[in-house]
Amino acid sequence: LETTEPKTSFSGRMEVGEEGETSLAEESPRRRKLHPYSLRRRTSKRTLDRQARQRMTLFIVTAVTTFFFGGATMGWGPMQLMLEENGIFSKKCTEEEQEEDVICSEQSARLVGIGLCIGGLQAVSPILGMLVDKIGAVKSAYVHALLAMSGLAFTVLGSFLVWDPAIFIGFILLALHTWLGLLNIMQLALYFEGHTVSRVIFVLNTVF
Repeated sequence: LETTEPKTSFSGRMEVGEEGETSLAEESPRRRKLHPYSLRRRTSKRTLDRQARQRMTLFIVTAVTTFFFGGATMGWGPMQLMLEENGIFSKKCTEEEQEEDVICSEQSARLVGIGLCIGGLQAVSPILGMLVDKIGAVKSAYVHALLAMSGLAFTVLGSFLVWDPAIFIGFILLALHTWLGLLNIMQLALYFEGHTVSRVIFVLNTVF
């Protein structure tokens, strides 16, 4: 008679003894540790934890940059008054006006021009929307933060060096930061699930 090895659904091996008895041979601890299914479960858990940390980091970065820079170019009137008091574009005034520390019409006209350029940048919103759709919310959020930091750096540098073009470039970058942030709020919220989606949208709109 020929005997065949019985089939089993257990993770161990079924062995046939000399008396024809069968016994379940336990796998070694090392082999059981490297079981493919266990590896898949551990890898999946690590992946989920990493994704959760990435989502939270992304949310915090977006919320912080939006809170400090998101509305910097909204409501240009009060911003213009503050810039005039700090002498931005005062070089456009005559020497007598600079000595008397008065706000001249040329200075005000240049600041009004920046406000008009910022408002006109809303026209690039469709392009920014296509950018968000193409590169995704994650990369868009980092571009959003980069625009904020670059805009701040240019405005500080322009004020320190009394270099008007740097101030102009800085406010243009801050304006692009504002419009990109508004477009990316919904895309960013979709990275979360359940009621968290509405909460993320609420928080980002609030800090804006």
